[in-house]
Amino acid sequence: MLFVTALSFDLSVFDGLGLLGAGGSIHIATEDEISDPARLLRALADEPLTSWDSALAALEQTVPFLAEATV
Repeated sequence: MLFVTALSFDLSVFDGLGLLGAGGSIHIATEDEISDPARLLRALADEPLTSWDSALAALEQTVPFLAEATV
């Protein structure tokens, strides 16, 4: 999972602990990745990620970069 959500967000705890409890792994986005939507998409392409955990606003920021991405 690509983890973009703040740890204080209630659903992030549920999502993160549930995933870890099921044997999954989490890639916690760095501040640099969070501030650059193109880098978030690159993380999706470069890492073995199958899900994304963020507020909708963070995902919406990546839309202009989707055409350039090789995801």
